[in-house]
Amino acid sequence: MTIIEKKFQLAGREITLETGRLARQAHGAVVLKTGTLMLLATVVVRADSPPASFLPLSVHFQSKAYAFGRIPGGFKRREGPPNESEILISRLIDRPLRPLFPSWFTKEVQIVVSQLSADESVESDTMAIIAAAAAMLLARLPITEIVGGVRIGYGEQGLVVNPTLSNAGKLDLVVAGNGRSIFMVESVAKEVSEEILVEALELAQKELASVEVALNDFAALAALSQESDTTLTEEPAPSPIREAITSVLATEEEKYWANLVAQKSSKSGRQVALKAIKADIVERCVAQLGEAFAEQDGPAIVSQEIDWMIERKTYATRSRLDGRKSDEIRPIKIETSLLPMSHGSALFTRGSTQSLTSVVLGTSKDAQLPDSYDPRDGKDGFMLHYNFPQFSVGELGPIGSPKRREIGHGRLARRAIEGMLPAAAEFPYVLRVVSEILESDGSSSMATVCASSLALMDAGVPMKRAVAGIAMGLIPGDNPMILSDICGEEDAVGGMDFKVAGTADGVTALQMDIKVPGIRAEIMNKALYQARLGRMQILEQMNRAISQARSEIANHAPRLDVMRIRPDQVRDVIGKGGSTIKMITEQSGATLELADDGVLTITSYHAEAAQKAKDLVLQITEPLTIGQSYDAQVVKMLDFGFVVATANGKDGLVHISECPFPSSELASRIALGQKMRVTLTQIDKANNRYKFSLLPQQPNL
Repeated sequence: MTIIEKKFQLAGREITLETGRLARQAHGAVVLKTGTLMLLATVVVRADSPPASFLPLSVHFQSKAYAFGRIPGGFKRREGPPNESEILISRLIDRPLRPLFPSWFTKEVQIVVSQLSADESVESDTMAIIAAAAAMLLARLPITEIVGGVRIGYGEQGLVVNPTLSNAGKLDLVVAGNGRSIFMVESVAKEVSEEILVEALELAQKELASVEVALNDFAALAALSQESDTTLTEEPAPSPIREAITSVLATEEEKYWANLVAQKSSKSGRQVALKAIKADIVERCVAQLGEAFAEQDGPAIVSQEIDWMIERKTYATRSRLDGRKSDEIRPIKIETSLLPMSHGSALFTRGSTQSLTSVVLGTSKDAQLPDSYDPRDGKDGFMLHYNFPQFSVGELGPIGSPKRREIGHGRLARRAIEGMLPAAAEFPYVLRVVSEILESDGSSSMATVCASSLALMDAGVPMKRAVAGIAMGLIPGDNPMILSDICGEEDAVGGMDFKVAGTADGVTALQMDIKVPGIRAEIMNKALYQARLGRMQILEQMNRAISQARSEIANHAPRLDVMRIRPDQVRDVIGKGGSTIKMITEQSGATLELADDGVLTITSYHAEAAQKAKDLVLQITEPLTIGQSYDAQVVKMLDFGFVVATANGKDGLVHISECPFPSSELASRIALGQKMRVTLTQIDKANNRYKFSLLPQQPNL
């Protein structure tokens, strides 16, 4: 196979796409290179896939240890299961590519993007989207659009395309799409205004238009050396099963819709009505087609057609299933301090979506260790975990490790919150936030954002401002409907799930997924401003429950006090073999962590213990003064006196001439380990030596 290569520029960075050298048995294989970053994207299609009612697409991003010049840890010295970073990038690739497929295409597709070489100045996620999209084009899949990925930052120089980590500034926005439509948005921001976000999206589309041209040119070059294959692009004949279902809906749609909207805000009522509608359609179709209907996945197709019916009727009637206006928020109820042993907790209920969130304060030893090979990743002092048990939707399910969706939702909520946390110097705690979704009827990740903000304030974490989140939906058409605070059915049937989180001053996180081939920028702009109105309503109710962090942390939470000493005093506080710091711990009951730069963190569960530790440290670090008395302990006996060590670790001689007894009584009067009060009489700074006395000192005349 001929090696095909295409070079193009993106924000001044040269990107090379290549095919024909690596992974030649894959149906589509592309190597993307820029700087020292090298990605291999492969696509394989199972041509003999059995009929299905959904698209069985799987996307995997894997980062090799050798890409960073490292050997994996652990006994096996092999790469293990995907870490969180790999899972999040896999989701980032999947989300804009999935809507590209036509509804009739249900063959099994696997996309694998492998990072073969890393570049510290380039984030691999947007490049992975470009590489995967190029591989899909080479696999001749019947996709309806071409997409690329781009990152936009915002700092002192304004908007920046593909910024490095150092100049991303207040905005890190990833956009996937082309010059006409946007397919996916993921962002973390530091209270950025909607106006700046709109400008950033417009800039992203301009850059994506050039990426689309480059991908088209690359695919055209590759097509010259490939044999034509139309087996994947031929739309199958209409399914008799689907025709039977649509026939039933054509006659009964009005009745079905009336039964649904009669339930109003009751999710359980809507679920009962939906089950009855599905059972009625299945019964009618089985009577028409026999057992073949069930054998060919008929019930699953019925569910899909019901979703499309809900979308059609919502658009036609301009009304929502639960009777709300398009911009109306569901009723909200908030409670705080529910969990006695957590250091902070909140229960946030919005409609039939409920998050019980807890906060626990820890010390630096509780920080999360990095699980990736990237040397840029360090210990993490803020963890936000999202759990979605199946009972939250009234279903059975396995209990085990978090799935990709849970990891993605947890990361979204974390991005929304982390910019509002205090600096470590101000509040030196490690924080773990856990959101338990106890009920779900749409927008559980945004309920997590609200509950997390409330729980952190309840724990006494001095948040800069409260953060709220809202999920926006879309019913597409010539006159599209933008829906605020979507419920579960609207999430399933709508064309967009657009999550916006932020404070009263600006947006802190964005995430958009779509189910239709692209969203125009002007629709997103309108959704942004409608989301702001909803966010302000939610924040108002949150502030009624708790408007600022509690003045004290929980009684059973660890107390952290930070003090600084000079770096040259670190050795004195630690002592020989750690003897001094061990002595401070034993005498005070507090735990000390001392950094090389002199930052000392004192951990205790009682204020008295922390103060005792501080006093002992000050005794060590404050210089000794001639004429002052100090507590000391005998550490060595001599023929002409003895050596004492003060509480601050200074050793000095007490000569027999400075004792109130003759030398003959030295052995009987003084013993090793004896504690006494001594007075400093002399300092030899040149040799760092001290002399002490047991005699009363005469005042200076």
